Amino acid sequence: MLSTWNRLHPANLVVTAFFTSAWIGGGDDANEAALKSAGVTITGWMPRANALEAMRGLDIYLHPSRWEGMPVALIEAQLCGLPAVASDVVGNRDVIVDR
Repeated sequence: MLSTWNRLHPANLVVTAFFTSAWIGGGDDANEAALKSAGVTITGWMPRANALEAMRGLDIYLHPSRWEGMPVALIEAQLCGLPAVASDVVGNRDVIVDR
């Protein structure tokens, strides 16, 4: 996701829309450092109920998986009423309807 953003938005681009990004969960140190340097807030791992509550406060859900089996978080985001943008991989294709 970060490499795509950097490719589409070079350093000299002036962005006039403002948004905040949150990563619900955690990851390895290198990936967390890359996300933080891009201005993404990382919540860290939390109980499922807390993660769902955090999800309910979002405007859109991104699910940029390279592969998926059963994308439970994507399904939960949709159950929270969030519009979802997901990578075109098996699993995600099974639960996303393009409208």
